[in-house]
Amino acid sequence: RRISTALYRGSFPRTIRPSRYVVSTVYPTSTYRRFGFFWGDWKISFKFKINLFTKHRDIAEQIKGTDLSTIAEWKTAAEEGNAEAQFRIAVLCYEEGSYAEAKKWIDKCLAQEKSRPAAAPVLLGLLYEKDGNKEEAKRIWHKEAEEGNGAAQRNLGIMYYNQNNPRDAKYWLNKSVEQGYMQSVATLGTFYEEEGNKSEAERVYLKGAEKGDIDAQVLLGRHYRKEGREAEAERWYRTAAEQGDTDALSGLGALYNARGNKEEAKKCYIQAAEKNHLNSQYNLGLMAKEEGNKEEAKKWLSKAAEQNLSVAQYYLGDYAHKEGNKQDEKKWHTLAAENGLAASQVALGSIILGEGGNQEEVKTWWTKAAEQGDITAIERLGVFEYRKGSMSEAKKWLKRIEEQGNEKLFLMLANIELAEGNKTEGMKYVRLAAEGGAGVAQYEMGVEAEKEGRLEEAKEWYSKASVDEQVGKMALDKLEQITK
Repeated sequence: RRISTALYRGSFPRTIRPSRYVVSTVYPTSTYRRFGFFWGDWKISFKFKINLFTKHRDIAEQIKGTDLSTIAEWKTAAEEGNAEAQFRIAVLCYEEGSYAEAKKWIDKCLAQEKSRPAAAPVLLGLLYEKDGNKEEAKRIWHKEAEEGNGAAQRNLGIMYYNQNNPRDAKYWLNKSVEQGYMQSVATLGTFYEEEGNKSEAERVYLKGAEKGDIDAQVLLGRHYRKEGREAEAERWYRTAAEQGDTDALSGLGALYNARGNKEEAKKCYIQAAEKNHLNSQYNLGLMAKEEGNKEEAKKWLSKAAEQNLSVAQYYLGDYAHKEGNKQDEKKWHTLAAENGLAASQVALGSIILGEGGNQEEVKTWWTKAAEQGDITAIERLGVFEYRKGSMSEAKKWLKRIEEQGNEKLFLMLANIELAEGNKTEGMKYVRLAAEGGAGVAQYEMGVEAEKEGRLEEAKEWYSKASVDEQVGKMALDKLEQITK
């Protein structure tokens, strides 16, 4: 049930394409960047945030997490006709999922054309988009985009991208970037990267980075690191890190780690991890694990696991297994398995089987892992069905890993094929098992060769089988008979 650490040194296997709109009053800071772990080739993915504000970050920050007394004041002002307050209440309703209430307040806000915030029509478009009326959302955003609204231009660009219209998507995103709407930099640069247009991605990131956008600085650092331009990568990571960006600190840590400077790497990771940066917590746990510092590893892996990182949950389950703590072992593997990690799905199935639990539940977990291509799960399912006597099911699973098979797997396939009357196919697997060192198969190959009069070949197979505990004596007897 042991999983190799190397599996998680590359890009983490989860990519969120910019395929949907997500609404937030918070600007797309480091919370929405996802990097691969450790020294491998980093992959980035985004939950692109539809931004409601064109200029003032402080407004967004004020609305998020506002205390109840302030909200009450906004509500009073909104009811008295204050357009800004109406807009803020609409945003809060949207965030809470009260879309009808949000629509009521945004309509009141929009009725006051002279005093309404510039972002109000953007929110109206979001409400139509949420309601499934994409054409009306597009019409509203298009009108605002033509008038220079950066948020509307960005939303329109994402909408065109999701409709497989990259030309118009890039047109509007470039418009948004050109007028200084920095939230479009990451979106546009990522689109170029997905197309393989590295030079354009670099151009966009550099433009944003030089204007002080932290996201662009981190993305540019990642871009340079992928290109092997480590000095430039370090420069931009450091620029963002000095402003407290945790992804940048993690990027610096990865650079130091790749150079073998583990102490500096740890310093960067710790700064980010103490601010609850998931990847850095995991990296620290993995480094401590490789150094044999179990308590330190468990400390950081626990923090990552509490943020629902499945691979951290797996390692904690593995530690619990080694410590004989069956309760924690099952708890952590259950969490990781429910998060879709194949290794823990295999482990959980084995735990349930060892407890004498429901065999269908065992099969369910192994099947989930097998459907992800996990070889261990496929093999265990094959053996499971073989022992139950479900030969057609066993054959289905075992055939899937024929190329990775071992002598035991080949023996099972041989038995299935021979039982079905497929002698040619059955003997093919007998030979494979024999060549893999299975004494029983070597003995059977000798018997088959002897029947067909190929005595020298038979002697060779019997000689190999003679050292096997199960059939060794029979093989020696056969050798003696042939020699006489």
